[in-house]
Order: sequence, then C-alpha cells, then structure tokens
Amino acid sequence: IFEAMMKNLIIKQPEDPVPFLLDVLQKPETKRIFIMGPPGSKRKEHVLTLADNIEDFKYDHLCVGDVLNKEITKKSDSGKIISDARKNYTYPPDEIVIDLVTKQIEQLENKESKRNWIIEGFPRTRKQALALSKMDFIPDCMILLDVKDELTKERVKQNLTSEEAIVQVDQDKIPLILDEAVQEYHTHMEGVQDIYKGMISTIDGNQKQNTVLQEVARTIKLKVTNTPKRVPKIILFGIPGSGKTTQAIKIAEKLKVIHIQVRSLLKSQIKDYWNLVKDGMPIPDQTIQDIVRKRLEQIDVKINGFVLDGFPLNSDQMAFLINECNIKPTQLIFLEISDHKAYERLEDHIFDPETGISYSISSNLPSDEKIIKRLVKSPENEHHVVKKAIQRHKDFKIDIEKRVVAEQLTHINAENEPDQVFL
Repeated sequence: IFEAMMKNLIIKQPEDPVPFLLDVLQKPETKRIFIMGPPGSKRKEHVLTLADNIEDFKYDHLCVGDVLNKEITKKSDSGKIISDARKNYTYPPDEIVIDLVTKQIEQLENKESKRNWIIEGFPRTRKQALALSKMDFIPDCMILLDVKDELTKERVKQNLTSEEAIVQVDQDKIPLILDEAVQEYHTHMEGVQDIYKGMISTIDGNQKQNTVLQEVARTIKLKVTNTPKRVPKIILFGIPGSGKTTQAIKIAEKLKVIHIQVRSLLKSQIKDYWNLVKDGMPIPDQTIQDIVRKRLEQIDVKINGFVLDGFPLNSDQMAFLINECNIKPTQLIFLEISDHKAYERLEDHIFDPETGISYSISSNLPSDEKIIKRLVKSPENEHHVVKKAIQRHKDFKIDIEKRVVAEQLTHINAENEPDQVFL
C-alpha cells in the first residue's frame, strides 16, 4: 500500500497530497505488465496463456501485433503504411504505433473495473519507451524474452510462409528480411533498455514453451507482490582529478542506474560556460540547481536511481538536494587523492574542442594528426582554477563530516589505477 501511495505521489505530484492519498487508498491498485522480445519469441502465446488459463493472472491483455493487424484490415492511411512495413518485416513508424497503443492503454486505464493488464510487443524502440515513460504510471513489471538469433530467424520464416500471414512477401527476399529483422530488433531494443535499465527482467526464451511460461509467471508474481528495493541514490565527491566520472560510469554500469554528469549538463546548457569557469569562480548555485533539478525529475532517474557526479559542490547545494528535491542519498562516497596526484593527472589531460573528447598525453593520443593539432588543455584544468576548486571541496568536506554520521560516508583511496579503485 505504501509503495502504491509513494509511486502515485511521485508521478502525479498533487498540490494537496492528503486528499489525493486518501483517494489512492480507496481505489484498487492496477498492475501493469509489459512483455517484450524479438520477432518469433512467442510473446503473444505466453500472454494469452497467462491471461486466460492461470488462476493468479486475471488480467486484460493487449497484443500490439493484433492492434496493427486491425489497422491494416481497416485499410486506413496508417494501415497502408503498416502493411508496407510488414512487406519488408520492418517496424512501422513510431508515431503510428505510439498513437494506436496509447489509445488502447487509455481504454484499459479508464475501465471502471480497474483490472490489471498485460501488453506484449511494446515498447520496441527508444522513442516508444520515452512515450511510455511520460504516461501517468510506472510499469510494475517489464519482461524481455531473450532468444538466440538463429531461433528468431527460424520462427520469423515460419510466420512469413504461413498461410495465416496477413501480408505476403517475395520468397527470394526472405533471407535478407531475416537478417535485417534481427539487426533492427537489437538496435532498437538497446534504446529501450537504456531508458528502463534496472526494471527489465530477462528470461531465456530458448527453453521449452512451458518452461518459459513458468518463468514469466514466477517473475510477474515476484514483481507485483514484493516491495521493490530502494533505488540507489549515490553521490560521488572528490577534487578535480580524483576520477569521479570514471568511477561513476563504472558504478552506473554495474548497478544499472543513471549516471548524471553535472559538468556535461552545464556545458550543454550554459552558452558562456567556458568564460564562467576560466577564472576559477564557481557557477552560481541557482543556475546549477535549476539544471540538476530538471534532470532528477526525469522518469529514467526516478525509475532506475542515479549516481551523481559533480554535484553538490557546497553545503547550500547539499541542502537544496535534500530539502527541495527531497533526495535522501543511499550512499555518499569520497574519492580521496592527494593534491599532487590530482595536479599530475590533470596536467596529462587534453581535449578536442570540436568533439569534447578527452585524451591522455601519456597513454591514448589519437592517431589522426589533424585531431592532435587541435588538442588543447581545458580551462577547467588550469592550475589556478584547480587550486580554487580543491580548496572549496576541502571546506565542503569538513562541513559534511560534521553534519553526517560517519557510517553514512565511504572513503576510498583513489590514487590507484581506476580498475583497482572500482574494486
């Protein structure tokens, strides 16, 4: 119950939370399940079996393929476009799919009975995943059926040559269609997984159908009945050159959380960024806070959790994070490094102003002479700028250590090589 209340508060953000929560308590909580997988992964078969034949799964179900087929039979303009895409076994335009599926979801959500529901075949692309993330709910369970490419091709071929196929294709084109279908699936599914990093449960779809069905059922039961773990909210602290970004990338990859690199956000959203930092003066708190708040409010961060790199930089920003953004960090990590080592590392850093890519003078210079000629030292890494940043960090660290219980802080020696620090 508490989980449902908090989830609705996060999504709806009502002006008056008390009557809103009372209303949530009086309504049955709808469970929303999404099942994804490559062509031929038997998503539809599993959904129909779950919805119709298993006592615990009294769900309404929606098969996106059926929705698209219905549009084809209506001979609408959208149906013609979908039919053309089917002839090459490619994805229809996202705009059409999103529009059709959104209307179906709205019908499911507006039913008076407030039944649970399962959708198979959506989202299939990053754009569809982003559209889903903007809807007024967070999925309770997302399952990805992982099937070997060869098995996918075999099942797709059976579908294409079946007498029940909605669209007939040229037999000579089938081998090319199979290769392109698999490639298209992998390309687009990476985008979906990027949006819903920590939410997707992967199941081996190469097993016997009954075995896969049992695993799907077990996964759904676990997801919809167990309270989920608290999403990680990690903050990395360290002076310039301590390797915050390197470690944040590794943590994000391991924990499947969102890496929020505040410096990149500032560079992309502040036109005179370089002029602001070249003298070593900090960017105004309000400017940084507005940018960070917007990123923290995005749905991928709320769903997956985050590792924050480059914020907060002072006590006022820390207070803003806790009090105004209502963020309670699950872990505070200080990367400890000597000033001398930090200066040494930063002296080795140069970057390409055209691409923003950083390089190491001693270990990974590009092979292209044209790129080498335009490499420069970042204004942020100039000695006088770094010196001021180090002093501000030390003052901030002293203040945090006074305010936070020692058990909540983790201090890590960051002088070693990045892989050793991560371990």
